[in-house]
Amino acid sequence: MVIGVIDRAPSALPKPIFSAVCGAVQSWGVRSSPVHAGFWNETQGRRVCGSAAEPDWGDLVSAHRLARGITLLLACVTTACLDDGPGAATTPGAMAGGAPATRTQIVAPSAATFARVRKVIDGDTITVSGVGTVRLIGVDAPEKTGGYREAEPFGDQATRFMRDLVDGKQVRLEYDGERMDQYKRTLAYVFLEDGTLANEAIIRAGWAETYRRFQYRRKPDFQAAEREARAARRGMWATRR
Repeated sequence: MVIGVIDRAPSALPKPIFSAVCGAVQSWGVRSSPVHAGFWNETQGRRVCGSAAEPDWGDLVSAHRLARGITLLLACVTTACLDDGPGAATTPGAMAGGAPATRTQIVAPSAATFARVRKVIDGDTITVSGVGTVRLIGVDAPEKTGGYREAEPFGDQATRFMRDLVDGKQVRLEYDGERMDQYKRTLAYVFLEDGTLANEAIIRAGWAETYRRFQYRRKPDFQAAEREARAARRGMWATRR
């Protein structure tokens, strides 16, 4: 007669784990028995861990209970943790012996990406490492001296303000609709590490106007900043109306 101490568990457990179960039962369950290691495999009809004598059925019953408890615990740990590792989930179908387990990778949200401002071209255009030329959304700053367009009053002051604000600093870009303009410049809101929005800052300081031709998400905020600068006669609004 074949006794199923651990039933089908040997085929479900990795060999090192199964060996550990064998050792535990040998040490705890049947140490004083003539069986010594009476682990029997029900499905294959042969001893798995070996035996030196005919089994003592009372000892085998005790060993059976101990082994099943240990085996079920290790099977759960092995199925849920050992193979999948941290951060992975096993499908219920695989646990029940269905299709192979699938894993869901849990990815922590990455931190905001910052890049260094390499150069300030003028009051509304900069270059950013890894991005290239960036046109600040919603900002219409006067043209500086020596640019590709005719210089305008306060253009140099606007360029100086933007240089002092962002040049050489780490910035984060945020997009709104179209990513590039007709000149292949990236269109973006430019945030400093302290949260300052450069687009709004230059308008609020009075060195740029709000760009009015197109719609964009922060346009109302920029218009409010311009009204504030005009009312306070900041920057170019000290002499302009």
